[in-house]
Amino acid sequence: MEKDELQKVNEFRASKGHEPLIDTPGVRYLDYGSDKEGWWNWEKFEVQVIDFLDCFEVLYPNHQLQMEIDWSS
Repeated sequence: MEKDELQKVNEFRASKGHEPLIDTPGVRYLDYGSDKEGWWNWEKFEVQVIDFLDCFEVLYPNHQLQMEIDWSS
């Protein structure tokens, strides 16, 4: 995201009581392992999805989103 887009998203997030984003939610890094940050799980996924949905709502207000989630793993 461009800086102005990130600013608009963070203003929207503030109105919802969410923490500001410092970067796009499309990229997340995880220091994985049992003695580190653990593994990618529902809690981490949920945070990323909420962040993404906030961005989508601000940047594409006249669009609908369809998400398909595969829990087979």
